[in-house]
Amino acid sequence: MYWKYPQLLNLIEFRSIESVTRVYINNTNLLIGYVIESTTGLLTDKTLCIHKFSENYLNNNHLQKLLQQHKNNTCIIDCYSESWGEKKVIIGRKILTEWVNEFLTEEKANKPIIIENNLDLRVRINLMIR
Repeated sequence: MYWKYPQLLNLIEFRSIESVTRVYINNTNLLIGYVIESTTGLLTDKTLCIHKFSENYLNNNHLQKLLQQHKNNTCIIDCYSESWGEKKVIIGRKILTEWVNEFLTEEKANKPIIIENNLDLRVRINLMIR
């Protein structure tokens, strides 16, 4: 269900970012990942990349819906996911963050959207405005 380390490397190496949506846990204001719209050739799709993960997040209905929307294109960079050892987690988080930050330094404006939740955890998503 979740991507392995080599699939993340292929995403970063062969695609260019079109837009980034930041995913936050609202009550902590913690950035946990991104929804990245990327292109290779004529193909454009969205990938959910979560780089800070806790199994408690799986109790969040809105995060479950987000995972379901991107079930074929989801990368959870954590030892929770198959094939992610500690070293791969450290390297994967670093290269993902650098790739996204390189795109975001091009002075892109963000507009936040708040998604309410039935639990104490809330997910806030910032959408990239073109």
